[in-house]
Amino acid sequence: MYTYNPDDKLEVKVYKDVTIMPFEGSMDSFSSGAFYNNKLIENSIIDRCTPVEPKKTELTIGTTCFFGGYLFNHFGHFLLESLNRYYALKINTRIPVVFVSPDDDINPWQKQIFKLLNIENQIFIIKKPTQVRELIIASPASSALKAMREEQFEALGVFASKDVVKSRKIWLSRSNWRFSKVHEEKHIENEISRSGWSIIHPEQLSVEQQLTVLTKAEFVAGLDGSAFYLSLLCKELKNNFIIFSRRNYLVPMMLDFIVKRGAKLHTYMPEAVSMGGYLGTQNFSIKSSDITHVLKNI
Repeated sequence: MYTYNPDDKLEVKVYKDVTIMPFEGSMDSFSSGAFYNNKLIENSIIDRCTPVEPKKTELTIGTTCFFGGYLFNHFGHFLLESLNRYYALKINTRIPVVFVSPDDDINPWQKQIFKLLNIENQIFIIKKPTQVRELIIASPASSALKAMREEQFEALGVFASKDVVKSRKIWLSRSNWRFSKVHEEKHIENEISRSGWSIIHPEQLSVEQQLTVLTKAEFVAGLDGSAFYLSLLCKELKNNFIIFSRRNYLVPMMLDFIVKRGAKLHTYMPEAVSMGGYLGTQNFSIKSSDITHVLKNI
């Protein structure tokens, strides 16, 4: 099981007159940072973030704020990185939060997760060099590359499990996506639906509906992807998860989260052939029977 070095200390510090630089670049590689006396505050950056030289501030926030970090419009990265200081934010519920983001606003599903986590704070999105009169900065407790600290894992588990519906079988579909998909998924879905599997498109459901699906169905199956990271928000899982790799590997942290929440996990690694694309946008081809054979026997 992947864990942070127990000798690493989570810190929560308060700084006065902090300069925060806006987001420059892409989610994969970007520049930003928070600065005190023109020096980088190390805990203000995350993996893939390069600090920039602080520039003259154009705006001022004249109150105490909590540094939320980097707000990403990507489901998995939002859960792992944009919320990675939540363990400290949950005890600062009345303090405004500042996020650095390439986006101008918070989208509906992000608002749903904030509500679930009882984040009702005023939120500022930094788009220009900004001075904050007083800023609380907590150490990041999770990332896309490192395992999650126990404090963060415990804090995120807020959704109460539902009674499991015996024999209910759910396939979490990616087939409507243009990129990061398996070409044969529609065919797979047609086949397994004849064996009692219900096809669910998570993007068509609210966050609470997705969590209900994850906790109520006796069997939850699908190709690996961001939808499975929602297990982080569950207090407990009492069902079975069946995850197939779509790209010849599985993210160990994601599997850890599911097992630590209590589910029985089964994983399969069918051979996947790249059909083009770059990094996270690649599409793949998998022999349908490598998946349907497993699911038809459940």
